[in-house]
Amino acid sequence: MKSIKPTLLLLFGMAFCGVHAQNMYVMPNAGTQSVYSVANIQKITFSGGNMLVTNTTGGNGTFALADNRYVKFADFPLEVAANERANNRFFVYPNPVGTILNLANYNGTQTISQLAIYSMDGRLLLTQNAFTGNNPQVEVSHLPAGSYLCKIMAGNQTQTIQFLKQ
Repeated sequence: MKSIKPTLLLLFGMAFCGVHAQNMYVMPNAGTQSVYSVANIQKITFSGGNMLVTNTTGGNGTFALADNRYVKFADFPLEVAANERANNRFFVYPNPVGTILNLANYNGTQTISQLAIYSMDGRLLLTQNAFTGNNPQVEVSHLPAGSYLCKIMAGNQTQTIQFLKQ
């Protein structure tokens, strides 16, 4: 019951904070990731330490909460709209990443000057300075699998981007 409360708080918090997700990703500790379109989820219930996803299209799933690495709600567009490029100067790829995280800068006149990677609990794990070119790379193979925050700085621009390490 204790593990259900944080999950429920996460779901309710997302609803009230205006998070707009298109997909729900469930990644077990062993096995392959399951993806559900949020628009097709009829309900999510918790019983006996399990999460049951009831899908309107018939693709139901049962997941033992103790055996999951993460449950994530996200929107992964294939293209970044022009108005988003104006507000978000940087992006990282691939996401999720295995060994090398690529950084990209939409504004070719600014060079990325510093990068910092933080754990989700706010611990600084990596810093790197003095990048050359507009698309530098960072080695992340030493990081354990999980979710991280990447803070990118260039001139007076700063942006923090969440990424997933496989």
